Amino acid sequence: MDGVEHLYKSFGVLADAKDKASEYPEEYQTILDSSTGSNGEKKLGATFIPRFFKYFPEHQLKALNCLLDLCEDEDSAIRRLAIKALPSLCYDTKDHLTKIADVLTQLLPTGNALELSIVQNALKEVIELDPKGAIIGIFSQINAGDDDESREHAVNFLKQNVLQMIPKVFDPNPDAVEALTDEIHKALPDVTGYEFKVFISLLSKLKTMESEHDQLVDLIAEQAELENELQPNDTEALEKFITCSRSAIPFFQKEDTNY
Repeated sequence: MDGVEHLYKSFGVLADAKDKASEYPEEYQTILDSSTGSNGEKKLGATFIPRFFKYFPEHQLKALNCLLDLCEDEDSAIRRLAIKALPSLCYDTKDHLTKIADVLTQLLPTGNALELSIVQNALKEVIELDPKGAIIGIFSQINAGDDDESREHAVNFLKQNVLQMIPKVFDPNPDAVEALTDEIHKALPDVTGYEFKVFISLLSKLKTMESEHDQLVDLIAEQAELENELQPNDTEALEKFITCSRSAIPFFQKEDTNY
């Protein structure tokens, strides 16, 4: 019996078992082993691994790692299948969601437009499942990551995707709002002008900030380091001051701002 046939047989056993699939760990192990098999086996594995993921809690970490290996496969078709499958691991348990969001963020710097779209859609799905856990995973590439390329793509994703998700996904979830706010505050001590503008845009979009414009102005003032004397020859400091000033202008036009 070849590998593909063996996989289909194991799949059949688990599918027929339905809610009793957990009684057949050997069959699930066969499916996990497909991540190191032929291309045909890997493609099936990318589909079969998440299908029975919830029935084997003791194998979930290994199953996740197998799927992550497939996300880095040399074959683009295998990678795409595995990336699409990642959010489904979070349907019944959120235990691995933050890690999955972190990994998907690391996958954003792909040179392939189709693959980028798949990664972005997977990441948006994970955010909708648990915005708090997902935002912590995304910001891990901004606050703790040492990869400038991943950081840049993470910030771009926040601007292009998360910003428009705030009213529907974040505003109704106080824990998600708190997580987003906390992660932005962690990032602010070391940001570029572009990153700062993205973060202020995210904060100002939050419904909770509609009556808290003073907080945003204080935050911008702190970032501008107004207590320091501005040196005209310090290009970086001058650019930071200009960026912060432009970011603050809209809030001076609000009636509830005490400035």
